[in-house]
Amino acid sequence: SALRRRAAGDGARAERARTGPQVSAFAMGDVTANRAGGTMGGVAVGIVAAVPLADGGMRRAAAAEGDARMREAAADEETLRRAVVL
Repeated sequence: SALRRRAAGDGARAERARTGPQVSAFAMGDVTANRAGGTMGGVAVGIVAAVPLADGGMRRAAAAEGDARMREAAADEETLRRAVVL
């Protein structure tokens, strides 16, 4: 169905996106009370970049598998469409 083909396409795009560099941002804060009755606080923010160096081809294989699922779904949809026309 078209929904299955769309889901397969979304999955394939997600797998391809995992093959490249990824950037994440984070932020956190805390407040701590000390024994003297005071408080201390802190904030941390940052950006992290991750670049896949070596994964034995797993990311590329997953992307190819997603593409294959998308083609299979499209072929199944075409087969169903032809069967209905007959």
